[in-house]
Amino acid sequence: MKFWYFKFHGKYSKDSSNYGEGVYSGCLIPDSNRRTAKAEFLSALIEERIILEEILDSFALDGHELDPSDRDNDVWIDLYQQAEKLKTPIFTTLHLYDLSNEN
Repeated sequence: MKFWYFKFHGKYSKDSSNYGEGVYSGCLIPDSNRRTAKAEFLSALIEERIILEEILDSFALDGHELDPSDRDNDVWIDLYQQAEKLKTPIFTTLHLYDLSNEN
């Protein structure tokens, strides 16, 4: 089954303990339909108190089609298996930066 991965740029909302920080990250959504996956992604951002600035990239990912002998696929296979098992959005590492340094 294909899941959807969204690479994004955002910032934390005022009610977050990370307020004042921006974030670059990605999120794998266990849904094969892009439209409903995007809605789930946006809901996951709200839950994490992240305000979306931009979706930088999005693509379908089928963990069962990835070659496990290719070590470059390890991260994707692991991420896919987590999302498949938990049936919940899985964020990749959140790369934070101080918004005050943007200007």
